[in-house]
Amino acid sequence: MAPAQVLFLNNVVNHGILAPIGYAQAAEAGKSIMFLVDTNNGPLLGTLFAIALAGRGKAKNTAPMAMFIAGIAGIGEVYFPFVLANPILVFATMGGLAVSLFLQVLMGGGLIGVASPGSLINIAIMTPKDAIVANFVSILAGFIVSTLIALFLLKTFAGGKDDDLEEFNVGGRQVKSVANFVPAVGETIAKTTSKIKKIIVACDSGMGSSAMGASVLKNILKKSGYADISVEHSSANQIAPDADLVITLDSLIERAKLAGGSDSISYLPVNNFLKEDDYKPAIDFIASRNQATATKTEVDDPDDLVPTKNEAKVLPKENIKLHQHFRTPEEAIEAAGQVLASNGFVDTTYIDDMLKRNEDLSVYVGNHVAVPHGLETSDPKIKKSGLSVLQVPEGVEFGPDEIAYVIIGIAGKSDTHLEMLTKISLVLMDEANVEKIRSAESEEEIMAVLNIS
Repeated sequence: MAPAQVLFLNNVVNHGILAPIGYAQAAEAGKSIMFLVDTNNGPLLGTLFAIALAGRGKAKNTAPMAMFIAGIAGIGEVYFPFVLANPILVFATMGGLAVSLFLQVLMGGGLIGVASPGSLINIAIMTPKDAIVANFVSILAGFIVSTLIALFLLKTFAGGKDDDLEEFNVGGRQVKSVANFVPAVGETIAKTTSKIKKIIVACDSGMGSSAMGASVLKNILKKSGYADISVEHSSANQIAPDADLVITLDSLIERAKLAGGSDSISYLPVNNFLKEDDYKPAIDFIASRNQATATKTEVDDPDDLVPTKNEAKVLPKENIKLHQHFRTPEEAIEAAGQVLASNGFVDTTYIDDMLKRNEDLSVYVGNHVAVPHGLETSDPKIKKSGLSVLQVPEGVEFGPDEIAYVIIGIAGKSDTHLEMLTKISLVLMDEANVEKIRSAESEEEIMAVLNIS
């Protein structure tokens, strides 16, 4: 039944085959399990719950809302994109449904009619008194079994297309996703005409990707004639109320809005902190508000930045590792953290925070670069600021079309790492430099690309 559901054959099977059989059985026995073959959403909810726990990207973020829509509203269609994006998960739902049906037969479960739509509420309404325990136990068991199977599959077969949840078309019919039932987060433009004077680039912790994004944006603003605009980086949880514009990941915009707490702040999403083209909507928006102030100035060139003694302390040669091979993002993150721990920059417990950070939000920042780092609460575990650079020639997949060839581990204490991170950001804006690092045969070659002496 589970494969038929995602191929839009559920209504044909349910109303064309199962329902007629169910009504015939109910007329004799007062109930039928045929009504619970399609409408039993316990296994479906279990698969979504596993994605909410162990998925990544947009799938992880939207699975809880999909559970609510499927379980309470009874619109099971929102579950389809998650399985179409990672088809192996259908086995989790199938396993949960098999266990659930077995228990219903064993315990005497069933409904008195079709629960339409198939929400938990309607299932409860259509449950006769003598099947309350059986239905409850069987649906709960299906939920638990499908959750466990899905967790195993997600851990074993990582890298499904969890992010592409809105691009599926089956037999000419567009698959609806959570986005079809919930207002889009996306950009939010404040109702004001004042000029943009202060921009904040925000990420989850404010330590790594936002600092790199702020450096890239400063350069773009100079080139576009807006060098007078202040650009800062921060955590999405700590948005300064005097900001005019916040640029962050789409999944963090709602959190940033709560932290900003001002109707005069505009919010724009960005997917790639290092790619210049991703900031074009922001530049267009700024141009519409600051038309008369554009005065182009010379942009920063990483080759013109004078190396300082601090760079060798933040990124010593022994923190650069060549020819690394990783099967999963977790292996890459652990390796980047282990370099920092082995060379005295962090406690080993900091590595757990790096892994947790990636579970909450991917550390991939674009241009084939990932920047694993800790959480906002990780400061006590950092001994001193440091960076690690791992070259991964074969790449490691952080998500669909997100292959990282360069892994930059970050431990930031008192912002002493920002000078080096700024320079690296300007270098990695150019994907040609990423390719040079990928193909380098010595630590010295990588240091030359990064302009470190």
